[in-house]
Amino acid sequence: MNQNTGYPERPTTKTVGLLVGATLVALAASAELVLSEITHLSNPGSGLGCDLNPLIGCSSSLMSWQAHLLLGIPNALVGVGLYAGLAGVFLAWWGGRLPRWLPLLIETGLTASLALIFFFLQQSVTFFRTLCPFCLLVWGATILIWIHLGAALMRLGHLPWLPPGFRKFWTQQRWLLTIAVFLLIILIIAVMLPDKLMYLF
Repeated sequence: MNQNTGYPERPTTKTVGLLVGATLVALAASAELVLSEITHLSNPGSGLGCDLNPLIGCSSSLMSWQAHLLLGIPNALVGVGLYAGLAGVFLAWWGGRLPRWLPLLIETGLTASLALIFFFLQQSVTFFRTLCPFCLLVWGATILIWIHLGAALMRLGHLPWLPPGFRKFWTQQRWLLTIAVFLLIILIIAVMLPDKLMYLF
């Protein structure tokens, strides 16, 4: 506990462990997407393990412009680099303190990434009409990291400009917020793809 501010100096081991675990899930899913693209490029006619049913599959979107937003580089390859870096940062946080600006910068980037998640979701349900399973894992892990890192930063006193009631609700109900966002995504899928909803469960 920081005696000067009354706030803890770093998150609990449990919180950092959750952040590391979610980041590793996103890293593994991104790597699987990279491997799927390599497989598709080397043998375009081969089936991909991510194509499970008419709703869950990645081959229809794998080579699209939506999957290569940064100068034609696969989004998944960018994700591998970003999530590997995040895993390193969170592992370092597990063992000691971080400069205050670094987790704040990460949370800012994650907040911006939510717009990309909902863009990809919109493209998935309207244009491709399929859901990439590895993308869903990346989205879910990113949302989890965003919510729980935000809660950790609030508990550390790093976001003092936010209203106290908002900070209290976010930190105490972070799992409720996580479930609510996941349910919102499921609701969007159900409304936009009602004919394929049976394949989601």
